[in-house]
Amino acid sequence: MRTTKCFKFSAAHRLECESLHGHNYRAEISIEGPVDRKAGKVTGLEKVFSHVEDFDRACILNSSDPLVKYFKRAKVRPPFESQRLIELEGEPTPENIVRQIMLEGFIKILTKFPHIMKVEIRIWETEDSSATYLWDRRTLKK
Repeated sequence: MRTTKCFKFSAAHRLECESLHGHNYRAEISIEGPVDRKAGKVTGLEKVFSHVEDFDRACILNSSDPLVKYFKRAKVRPPFESQRLIELEGEPTPENIVRQIMLEGFIKILTKFPHIMKVEIRIWETEDSSATYLWDRRTLKK
């Protein structure tokens, strides 16, 4: 069974040679596994999904961006008090954002849910631009 949940979040980012700006992103997260008879659903989606919420109202920057040092040195949050700083290895493109979400959060979570066979995360930066990360337990090396 495949179950999908969608989430909208707003975040700022800055690509090389561009100014800090924001997007209203859309995340689609699908998990695939057997239906838990007692729960009546594929369990684990809530835990997988909760990690994406960390990106809401975040400022996502390349770890080598000079703004990272500024925010840390000045001990202020970027650029609004409610935002958190998320550092990526590489430019904060949809491809790197979806990779960070998968590798930093879900791999740890998935060890607690061995019945989940596949996870697909798609991040939409605009209505016509997205990046997708697909994780399949069956293709992992033993």
